[in-house]
Amino acid sequence: MSYGFVFAYILVLLLRFIFPYSSSGTSSLNVFFVLLGSAGGLFPDIDRLEQFGFSHRKTLHYIIGYVLLAIILIVLGYSLLHNFLTWIIGLSCFFAGAWLHSLMDIFDGFWAEDINKGVYEHLTRRWLKALNWIPFATLWEWSLQSFSMIFVIAISPQLGSLFAIQGWLIATISYFAIWLFSTCYEFYRSVPIRWEMEERALLKVGLEPKYRRRMAIR
Repeated sequence: MSYGFVFAYILVLLLRFIFPYSSSGTSSLNVFFVLLGSAGGLFPDIDRLEQFGFSHRKTLHYIIGYVLLAIILIVLGYSLLHNFLTWIIGLSCFFAGAWLHSLMDIFDGFWAEDINKGVYEHLTRRWLKALNWIPFATLWEWSLQSFSMIFVIAISPQLGSLFAIQGWLIATISYFAIWLFSTCYEFYRSVPIRWEMEERALLKVGLEPKYRRRMAIR
């Protein structure tokens, strides 16, 4: 979700240059666009609900599909569909957030104790192996962080009237504190549990883990 938030925020800034004539008409909707990006960042993980027949990192994870949809929408908005620009920008932010989420899962560990399951690539119909570079740990800590980020940034314009410090600075400090707490908690509790699960999966297929990551506090 936080991927979608950040990427949609950047995309909204870029779209001001791509569609300069739309700035006055859509600037008031920038928060809406960023929230759509956040929703897009959350969307692929709906396939975690495997009890409904989904397959996580496969059913709703489209590394190529989402980015193609976002590009097609931007091109259409720039060349043809000026009257639907608000919807085009909003959907572009949504698909861009979903794309970044799907892409970043490649850098995470494998899924469900299967070393061959990183992210499913629908065009080639095969699983891409996870690079195992960045441990994103569990959904809950990152969801808390993402929702806190959205809340703090959303109320930041009103904080200036309550404190002598500017609202954006209070929002930045508040979010940094939330991020620091969430990250420390993850590396202390969630990440070691997940790494042990991954090591069991490697041993199950006869592969000895070559190293134990040093970032986890045990």
